[in-house]
Amino acid sequence: MNEINRIIKRRTCKIAGSPINRKLVVMLEPGDVLAIREAGRQKVYRGSIEKIYWLLVKWQVEFERREKQRAKEKHD
Repeated sequence: MNEINRIIKRRTCKIAGSPINRKLVVMLEPGDVLAIREAGRQKVYRGSIEKIYWLLVKWQVEFERREKQRAKEKHD
């Protein structure tokens, strides 16, 4: 694996059915920062990769807990 020494940009595929009618530009920046903006726009949203990782883990755990709760309520 290589260290991130410069900004790496990639454009996403258009997301079908998305309320955003634009592609997203995703950037990996030095200092372990993930940045995202809409293509054609200047406003950039940044977050540390570590914090974004833990946020995604939290969301997944909450999703699985809700699904388990729904399944339990359905059987009762």
